Amino acid sequence: MPIDVNRDRLDYINPILTFLLVLVGIAYTVVSRCQLRAIGRQTSTAERELVIANRAYLYLSGVHISLYEPQIEVAGDEPVYNYVITYPIYNGGQTPALYIGAFARAIVDYKVPQEVSHSALALDRTQNAVVPPRAVEPLNPHYPSFLSEKEFFDMRNGKRRLFFYGVLTYFDVFHEERHTWFALSYSGPLGSNMPMAFITTFGSNRFD
Repeated sequence: MPIDVNRDRLDYINPILTFLLVLVGIAYTVVSRCQLRAIGRQTSTAERELVIANRAYLYLSGVHISLYEPQIEVAGDEPVYNYVITYPIYNGGQTPALYIGAFARAIVDYKVPQEVSHSALALDRTQNAVVPPRAVEPLNPHYPSFLSEKEFFDMRNGKRRLFFYGVLTYFDVFHEERHTWFALSYSGPLGSNMPMAFITTFGSNRFD
């Protein structure tokens, strides 16, 4: 029986062509997936940039303390120096923020307090308030407390400072919970509306 040479060649060529087509299909699939991943990364980057550009940023400005003359409730007791810290809250972003409260503390010490961690956050001063962007009138929460006589004289003489620190908690228009860490200090005489200075230690005053 005669051998069909052309048929033998086709028998070899067809599997090769099929294999090549499979390779082309695999390569096309890989390229397509890479393109999809690149598009996904670009989309995620664009979304992050949109959030960064348009989210709310709450911050403190013009924080001041009012220290009052000492009070003695009972004769012979140590005098108590009452004070009130007012910490105006502004929105430096492009969209409104829903301010829900603050974790705030004040302490007389020799050094800057340790940073407040996320796990230690507690809203001990809650307040639901919308803070519009770039508003002229800020929120004006108050922090009242008192000093002992020794604390007051150490602070007035520059031996120690009164530190005011904590975290603001709020939601932006993207429904993300946000935080602003703050840390300020004061040392000096009695007076009304005495300005407090921001701590310059890295990370003491920041957004997340």
